[in-house]
Amino acid sequence: MENLLHILLVEDDPLAAKLVRLILSKGRGLEARTTHVTTMASAKSELEQHGFDVILLDLNLPDSTTEETLNHCVELAEYHPVIVLTGNESEEIGVRAVQLGAQDYLVKGEYNDRILLRALRYARERHRMWSTLRRLSVIDELSGLYNRRGFFAVVERQYQEAMSSPDGSALFFYFDLDEFKQVNDTFGHDHGDDALRAFSDILKTTFHRDDSVARVGGDEFVAFIGNLDGRKPDDVITSFENALERFNAEGKLPFAIKSSYGYRKVSSDEKTSLDEALSDADSRLYEQKRSKKGESRESAPTSP
Repeated sequence: MENLLHILLVEDDPLAAKLVRLILSKGRGLEARTTHVTTMASAKSELEQHGFDVILLDLNLPDSTTEETLNHCVELAEYHPVIVLTGNESEEIGVRAVQLGAQDYLVKGEYNDRILLRALRYARERHRMWSTLRRLSVIDELSGLYNRRGFFAVVERQYQEAMSSPDGSALFFYFDLDEFKQVNDTFGHDHGDDALRAFSDILKTTFHRDDSVARVGGDEFVAFIGNLDGRKPDDVITSFENALERFNAEGKLPFAIKSSYGYRKVSSDEKTSLDEALSDADSRLYEQKRSKKGESRESAPTSP
């Protein structure tokens, strides 16, 4: 229901919280269901358990200073529209919050029901539009996987987390399609696109939901595993090869999809950058590709 808003109110001042709830109870054309908490810890706990349309956030909380709450605002605003509530003397803080991702700010004592309800509606709609644009900017339309921008945006943080542990480790994979130009030249670009979609689906079945997989070029794909949890490179490759073999056996395309790959396992004691790890995986892919070409030449019949 567009006129129903689930609101998380994070406010430790009981009078300020009472005023917000009173205004919301009188809102015309809008039904608000409000959950009220008084600390940042309680807010995060609620967000883990329930979905909310908008967060009304006081910046100065018992367990979070203004600066700390501003830092939290960056994280919260990525997934929820946030409206910051500020005091009369701290309007510039509200502006900073908007710069960090909040949708709006309201100065306590200077808003009425019309202003608050309009801010809530606009915050929800702006965040929806922002989320759509953000999703389109990081997702590859053909494959449904991350594009290069999306992959690096997600994996940079995941890789840092994995490497922050003394015994941390991670896996990078690089894939491409063999003889893809010949596929396009012989069967047409529509079939080439079909092959890319099918290959993307094969990678989706190979990797887990928590892994990150992307199409970073025409027929180039990368994958990242930051939480190995006992998974070994050879096991991942075996799963991939089995999925590829099953697809080709189904005969859905007038040609078999062929692929080369390379991978790089990184440990936290190596101090290897994300770019270096991907470059190593890419180099090993091309080593495999050159090896295949050498085998092909050796097996080719010689002229009498």
